[in-house]
Amino acid sequence: MEPKPAQPRRGRPRKITREAIADAGRRLTLPKATLADVANELGVGVRALYKHTEGIADIQVITAEAIFASWEAPVPQGESLAEHLMHVALSLRALALENPGIAGFLVRTSAEVSPAVVRAMDAHQQSVAGAYGLSLARSSVLLGTVAEHTLAVTDIVNASGGRRRDLARMSADERFPALSASARRSEARDPESSFRFGARALIRGLLELTDEMTDVTPNEGNETHERSINNKADTAPGP
Repeated sequence: MEPKPAQPRRGRPRKITREAIADAGRRLTLPKATLADVANELGVGVRALYKHTEGIADIQVITAEAIFASWEAPVPQGESLAEHLMHVALSLRALALENPGIAGFLVRTSAEVSPAVVRAMDAHQQSVAGAYGLSLARSSVLLGTVAEHTLAVTDIVNASGGRRRDLARMSADERFPALSASARRSEARDPESSFRFGARALIRGLLELTDEMTDVTPNEGNETHERSINNKADTAPGP
């Protein structure tokens, strides 16, 4: 009787860490990062995964934070402020296209982001303010608005897969000449060109609207509020 082959020794259970969960979530993509799939990706049971997370919402936050933390914000290289803001928009668009679901998650989620992500965002806004001689408030508004609109537009366009078919149908409908002309023009542009057109319009408007924006200290804000109240009281009609 031949001896039975030795059974391989079972290795130590894989350690479940936030980094491991984030890596698994990124491989699966955010929309598919379910408890069961992440557990399977890590080679552990769902119960074991539950001991290290608070459920699917927590896994999505961990994954989304890792994706955003991997983004390398463009560094000013002597280009104009408008050009730099366009670089930021295109870089964020690339991040959103490479990581399905992250754009919608960042735009719609109400979850608090980690202190590390907040520090990175603040450092980027400070660096842009220093490079272009902007107030911190203006830098924050410019970059925040560009980021929010970039992610929102990318999320909407990704969700509307039939847009090209709609444009083709509308461009041939002569009942609506203005819409047909616009559709033919949009149809001739590739998705990135269309995005650049919208981003350029947004950036030009932002630069004009924020041209005189300065920082306000807490005391200045209180004084302005008090002056406003006093002025209203002085000009209010008598009883």
